[in-house]
Amino acid sequence: MSGIDYPRMYREYKRVSGYEDWPARKHAREYLVFPENIGQKLSLETS
Repeated sequence: MSGIDYPRMYREYKRVSGYEDWPARKHAREYLVFPENIGQKLSLETS
């Protein structure tokens, strides 16, 4: 029995997830959360 083929899994998921066609992809980096761009309190909108 072989293990998980992670490179294949990544390729397949990327294809079926629709990420490549996501309209917000071009500016998604602006919305990533890093320790240096948040304060002591964090609120997330999930709509």
